[in-house]
Amino acid sequence: MIGLIIEDEPVAARQLARMLADAAPELVLEEPLPGVAVGLQRLRRGPRPAIIFLDVELADGQGFDLLRAFPSDIPIVITTAFDMFALTAFDLAAIDYLVKPIAPERLVTALGRWRRLQHPPVAISALGPTARRRFLIEAKGELLSIPMERVAYFHRDLAVRLVTSDGEQFPISRTIDQIEAVVDNQQFFRLSRQVLASAPSIARVYRLFKGKLGVELVPRLAGEVVVSAERAARFRQWLGA
Repeated sequence: MIGLIIEDEPVAARQLARMLADAAPELVLEEPLPGVAVGLQRLRRGPRPAIIFLDVELADGQGFDLLRAFPSDIPIVITTAFDMFALTAFDLAAIDYLVKPIAPERLVTALGRWRRLQHPPVAISALGPTARRRFLIEAKGELLSIPMERVAYFHRDLAVRLVTSDGEQFPISRTIDQIEAVVDNQQFFRLSRQVLASAPSIARVYRLFKGKLGVELVPRLAGEVVVSAERAARFRQWLGA
């Protein structure tokens, strides 16, 4: 698999190449390219890279100019010294956004996302009976079976609560991690550490700073629900699936 670095700073390009040699030995790295024009020539010539690491500020323009001139589903990781371009990067479907100097653990995270795109996990919903269809709740001495269709979201504050689409709330003796493992991941998304939400519960999504997204839920949840920049790209993909 071919890895392509488009970076006009030779020192930064060499450093990234060394990090990739350790973190992604499956990649065959081509000689780094310094600008938009040569990057476009390379992409039009082929062969197709498996992943591109793209700087924003290049000698002859912005890396985003290349993405607009050559629309493609090739996974793109943006590398830049600035955090101000994150929204544009995710609007153009970059899979990650790395701020220089690039921390090795952030590069590993970006590569993990890329590898999952190459070999996507089997969706829980495809496993039939293993996806939870109901939750059994004990409330006021009664046992209630709540169908998943009634669940708006799960929220953790002092305890984990199941919130139904009509606003009822029930404490539940499971962690958010445990719940996430058994629900249909085409219908539920982990917005944050505290919130696992169903698709119908998402009323509005809006932009925040540094690539983060805000989400308004129904029934309304007190406080702002924030999707981190790291989760934002996957959230966008899930919303459009």
